[in-house]
Amino acid sequence: MAQAQRCVAWHGFGHDRLALRRGGHDNREVYWNFEARLSSRPGSPPQWVVGLNHYVSDEDQILSTLVGPGGLDDFASAPLQSSRSRDYAAFGQLTVPLGQRLRVTGGLRYERARREKNQVAGALDLGPAGVFTFAAEDLQDDYEELLPRISLDWRPVDNVLLYSSASKGWIPGGFNLGATSSAVTGDFSRYGAETLWSYEVGTKLQLFDKRLLLSGAAFIIEAQDWQEYNVLVNDQGQVLSTNLITSNAAIRSRGFELEATGKVTPQIELHASFGYVDSKYTDYRFSATQDHTGNKVKLVPEYDASLAVSWRPWKGLLLRGEGNAAGKTYLNAENLAVQDPVLLLNAQIAWETDLWTVRFYVDNLTNRRVFTSSAYSNFAMGYDGTYYAGVGQPRVGGLQLSYKW
Repeated sequence: MAQAQRCVAWHGFGHDRLALRRGGHDNREVYWNFEARLSSRPGSPPQWVVGLNHYVSDEDQILSTLVGPGGLDDFASAPLQSSRSRDYAAFGQLTVPLGQRLRVTGGLRYERARREKNQVAGALDLGPAGVFTFAAEDLQDDYEELLPRISLDWRPVDNVLLYSSASKGWIPGGFNLGATSSAVTGDFSRYGAETLWSYEVGTKLQLFDKRLLLSGAAFIIEAQDWQEYNVLVNDQGQVLSTNLITSNAAIRSRGFELEATGKVTPQIELHASFGYVDSKYTDYRFSATQDHTGNKVKLVPEYDASLAVSWRPWKGLLLRGEGNAAGKTYLNAENLAVQDPVLLLNAQIAWETDLWTVRFYVDNLTNRRVFTSSAYSNFAMGYDGTYYAGVGQPRVGGLQLSYKW
């Protein structure tokens, strides 16, 4: 699989402030992902699979600013910053029956990742916020990890499955493409590899001739070197960097998930889900004056819930409505900026045939404003009693046409 994408964006501050300072970035990323698998015949115990994976990506970024009046052609650009990733993985999994209704599965994955960064020295003029700089760097680093997984599942009866699992996960470390103020003394050019252990127990049920499917699970996740996007600020809340990844936190998350899918009638299908999570920083000394240990993990809602109804009154016509809710969410690690519970409504109407589908949809029907990024109390504006955060998409409608051949 290969994919290339380019994003060009410009950002302004406020209304009357718009002519004072604006920032932009030109980002280009190309990646390739290759995977080969060899597996046993379906239904012939024991079940096994082995495989190899190779991933390559290249990313280029140009940061720019405009201080004072002007148009897009007047932005001052910093020099090009580039990074490259190359990952290799070998994996295998074996499922062995222990009797007619009990199975054990074991898996092992080895991953090795190389990260590279190249840039010449550059500067980014933010006007009253100062000048951000980045040094000339030609860096590379290697990361590797062995990732085990084990699970046990049991079917006491044909329509009930009970399972438990434990697995290790990770995200390789890497290098930031960004810029910082001269007031920043630490090394934020690189970040470490995140590792985690996940433990889960759950059940799945099929009822009423499989017209109703129920599932539930409880989980605990413990992560070290937790990776987060951050913008560095000083004691007065003034911004000291562009967006960076940091990895100096440890977290613990625990919770449960419930899900149900059922056909009320041959024409009406319901899907509902609910999840609760208690997630906190178990160790997060961000700086000498910032200790967030014990706080809730930012951007993790206390719960999420959804309800979707699909109705097919006659062959070809589909009417669908959705409601998606999220509970109280902290927008910063200090737990000072909070988003109250929100509900988003979506709707669609479609006409479907074996070959083509035409669909009209509206997302965020009530045009609800939802914050989707970390919040900052100053953000180059000075203290004015406002937290600044990114906002999700407003009401969006569209027409989609698809054809199969």
